[in-house]
Amino acid sequence: MIPYLNQEDREQTLLLTLGIGIAEELIKKDKFKVARKHLNTGRYFMYRAWKDISGNLEKNDFKKLVRLQENHKVILQAKTHPTKDQAIVNLEDLYDLAEAAMGNACVGCQKHNWKSCSLRDKLGAINIPAAQERVSDCEYRQ
Repeated sequence: MIPYLNQEDREQTLLLTLGIGIAEELIKKDKFKVARKHLNTGRYFMYRAWKDISGNLEKNDFKKLVRLQENHKVILQAKTHPTKDQAIVNLEDLYDLAEAAMGNACVGCQKHNWKSCSLRDKLGAINIPAAQERVSDCEYRQ
């Protein structure tokens, strides 16, 4: 018997069943017939692993696994999708915010150590165009 499945274990077991389903769908398609033998083999071993795992779970853990499968869906997310600490912002809104920040901090700026300015670093990091084309001074100073 498998004594306990934590949330991560249940999620990974759910992904195992997803792999079985994907293999079954690919086997049906003619364009993947060159890999049909390996897909069948992979599906067979994933199915055996699933049967071994599910057959050795406590009844309560098996119910949790079924509930997880019924109440969740797996999505494919692009690597460029924002993470929890990122957001999607309209480019025009971003430029307006940058303009306001430069208006407050960069107009009349007298910093001698402008290369260490955190606002300049942030504006450069998000590719805000330079306010001027000075080569020997901060490009955002106005």
